[in-house]
Amino acid sequence: PFGFLRSVGVLKREFPGYGIAFCFDSKHSKRKELYPEYKSNRKPKDEEELAAKKKLWKQILRLRKEVLPAIGFQNVFLQRGMEADDLIAATCQNLPKGAEAVIASADRDLWQCLTGHVSWFNLRTKELLTAKEFQKRWGIEPVQWPYCKALAGDSSDNVLGVKGVGELTAARF
Repeated sequence: PFGFLRSVGVLKREFPGYGIAFCFDSKHSKRKELYPEYKSNRKPKDEEELAAKKKLWKQILRLRKEVLPAIGFQNVFLQRGMEADDLIAATCQNLPKGAEAVIASADRDLWQCLTGHVSWFNLRTKELLTAKEFQKRWGIEPVQWPYCKALAGDSSDNVLGVKGVGELTAARF
């Protein structure tokens, strides 16, 4: 939890005046129901890893239910069957008119949420990516990013793509 809370401090300094919403993965996954191999490459390899994962879930539960509300954060979201990125995307789609948002995540899948009002910030690299910068870099609109990911696949999620097609080639298609 300490590293997480340190990141919250970084966000408050980097983006003063912005509110913060926290989105968490549900233990149950609708994606896993639809595609049983989804993230199957991330299963704990032994009892020690399984115990560490259980400990992490307990820490996240405490953080979500006790710590964040105790320090004044009200926007703490979790929905059964949904992953955090699904909740982030829904939040971005339902911003009040004229509102701006910054997604703080290392998950590049969220690039599809970039608009004139939504940017992406990588806490590790401190990179801020806007929709315009994404378009210059990739030559496509952010809403086209899911098609690139579908063609290229995603080894971290155990989702196969077209053999020999990476993200750059997919963007050219």
